[in-house]
Amino acid sequence: MTTPFRARLARIVVYPIKSLDGVAVESVAVTAAGSLANDRRWMLTDAAGRPINGKGVPRLHQVRTAFDLGAETVTVTGPEAGPVTLHLLQQAAEVERWFSDVLGQRVSLKENAVGGFPDDLDDPGPTLISTAS
Repeated sequence: MTTPFRARLARIVVYPIKSLDGVAVESVAVTAAGSLANDRRWMLTDAAGRPINGKGVPRLHQVRTAFDLGAETVTVTGPEAGPVTLHLLQQAAEVERWFSDVLGQRVSLKENAVGGFPDDLDDPGPTLISTAS
């Protein structure tokens, strides 16, 4: 007889802006697309519309973010910049300007509130990572 598999979810972290800091949440809704609400809901893109990440833009690693998901705000701090708190919907142009200044290139902020911007388009659901990893 096999023993039933038991897993315990120790922590839930969503990453509101793809490639930036995450925020731990007590609970989270699953969207119609199968993703976690607010996980990678926003994405920074370059002038050509390509996603910006730390591999392509190493300076992004120097940016720290703190989110208030209920208020839909982000507090950003970077090298020689910040901290400043901006509303992700009402101040999207200011968010773009802040990142453009810090990263030294034109940056756009894209939003997809339903499915987010997952890395794996074939299987966009949440990823579980063992605490033993």
